[in-house]
Amino acid sequence: MRVWAKIPDEGLHIACGTLSFAAAFARQLERQSGGRDALAKRLAAMPDRARAARQAAIIADGFTVPFVRDAVILHDRFLADMETRLAGHDLLAGTDYSLAEACLLPYVERLKRLGLAPMWDRRPGLARWYARASARPSYAAEIAGRPPTDYGDRLEGTEESAWPAVRAILASR
Repeated sequence: MRVWAKIPDEGLHIACGTLSFAAAFARQLERQSGGRDALAKRLAAMPDRARAARQAAIIADGFTVPFVRDAVILHDRFLADMETRLAGHDLLAGTDYSLAEACLLPYVERLKRLGLAPMWDRRPGLARWYARASARPSYAAEIAGRPPTDYGDRLEGTEESAWPAVRAILASR
C-alpha cells in the first residue's frame, strides 16, 4: 500500500498539474485574463518564476513542450503499472479498499475529466478498478459531489478534449 500511496509524491502530482494546465487551464486562463497583456502581467507577478516560465511555455506551445510530453508519458507508465497489478487483482494493495486507492483515484479521475479516459481503453483491470472505485458512496460525496472551481477540468465529451494531442504523443513513443 505504501508503494502505491507514495506515487503522487514521486512525480505524479507535478505531472498532473502540468497535464491539467496544458489540457484545460492554459486556455481558460487566456480567456479569463482579459487579453495577452493582462496574462503577461499575471505571469510576471507570479512569485515562483520557474512555474511562471513553465506556464508561459505551455500557453505558447501546448503539448509540444518537452516537459508536457514527459508528463503524458509518466501518466501512461503509471497507468501501465496499475494495469499490471490489477490484471490479477481487484484492488491495488490487498483485498480491501485502502489508502492506495484513496491516493490514486483522484489522479485517474482527473484524467477522465480531462477527456483522457481512452488512456485505459486497453487496460481492462484499470477500467474495472475505476468503475468499482467510482461507484463507492465516498466517491459520490468527496469527488463527484464537489462544487466546480474557477478552473473547469471537465473536458470529457467537449471540443476541448486533450485526447488528440495525448494520443499523438503516445503513438510517437
